[in-house]
Amino acid sequence: MNTPSNNQSSTHRFHESATAQVQGRASYIDDLPLVEGTLHAAPLMSPWPTPN
Repeated sequence: MNTPSNNQSSTHRFHESATAQVQGRASYIDDLPLVEGTLHAAPLMSPWPTPN
């Protein structure tokens, strides 16, 4: 992560996958094939503010 430096002579640091992302060669989780038997979950919100 690029964090600001307190000194005046800061150097530029790139994220390790920045070049691949810019060039379209980066792997993203959506690009990976699903493994057979993969479980999926979805967050749900309760219609009640407190448990009954």
